[in-house]
Amino acid sequence: RRQGINVSIAFGFDTDGDRAGACLYVDGKRVNLYGDYMGGLFALRLLKGDFPGATIVGDVRTSDAVRILVEKNGGKFIEVPAGYPFVKGPMHEKGAVLGIEKSGHVHPPASGEDFLEDGLQAALNVLMAFKEDAQGDPKKLFGLFPEYHYVTPDARPMFSRRVIKETMRRVIAS
Repeated sequence: RRQGINVSIAFGFDTDGDRAGACLYVDGKRVNLYGDYMGGLFALRLLKGDFPGATIVGDVRTSDAVRILVEKNGGKFIEVPAGYPFVKGPMHEKGAVLGIEKSGHVHPPASGEDFLEDGLQAALNVLMAFKEDAQGDPKKLFGLFPEYHYVTPDARPMFSRRVIKETMRRVIAS
């Protein structure tokens, strides 16, 4: 509880711990902090710390809010196709200090010095940004990003079991 605001934060990790997501509960209301936004806060910490003016690589699914945050804080943002190899390659080529994927996968400096490629480190950077950049105020934390109202949805078409079985039968028969 801070400044009359009741805040809780929860982090979720994938099974090998290299991806993370978070949600904040502010006065009982849930606010999601998607993986690319976590990466954006990680980038902000790097740009304000030891890597001013650094290059950040993000996949095409990364929100423009993250790109604007990086550029507004003196960094250079390079957009690449989605996927681990498409992020890591340009990081090495351009000397980027961080790679961000919408999925919550963050890729710290190519040298690996002082950084681990894991969701826990991204979560710790969120906590540091919450404490130092937002002074513990969730509105200030989300206020670090420009406001965007559009999120690219996952494509998950609806299929019935009957349609799937019929399609499989046709594939096997041909």
